[in-house]
Amino acid sequence: MPASPRSPSPGDRAVVVGVTDHQPAAVLDTAADFAVRLGGPLILVAADPTHLPADPRTAADPDAPVVALDPDEQDDDARPRLRAALEERVAALRADRDLDPSIRLLPGDPADALAAVAQAVGAQLIVVGTADRSFRAGVREFFEGSVATHLAHRQPVPVLVVPSPDVPTARTRGRA
Repeated sequence: MPASPRSPSPGDRAVVVGVTDHQPAAVLDTAADFAVRLGGPLILVAADPTHLPADPRTAADPDAPVVALDPDEQDDDARPRLRAALEERVAALRADRDLDPSIRLLPGDPADALAAVAQAVGAQLIVVGTADRSFRAGVREFFEGSVATHLAHRQPVPVLVVPSPDVPTARTRGRA
């Protein structure tokens, strides 16, 4: 049964979480914990930066028409492939916790997609993970900025950044 986009009422204490297909489980687990604590819905948001919404006013609508940045890839919308991967995570959350998360697969910039959904549902919290630490990702982040930074500076909802489990701590670096 596919998770359909749910439009929580502004009174809901929704938690919006940015998800990717290769993300550490800690990000989604943390978001699920907060959704349970706040007693609100959990909304998983994944963005396909290779496509943009045909109409920017429909940025939070997962069924809105999209336009590819590269015209040769107009028919290569990654959202259906990503939905299949996320459905497995949603099934696990339904089995392990008292949650019925929804999935929003949106075109465009991840920070813009998260902010649009957070505003549309009146979210209480946005949860994101830290960026990939590869050299390529570091160069991209240097020029474009991180999703967390964009969110923190461009919208009013609190942003929780969950560190990667691979990030060294003071204890693992030899400092106590």
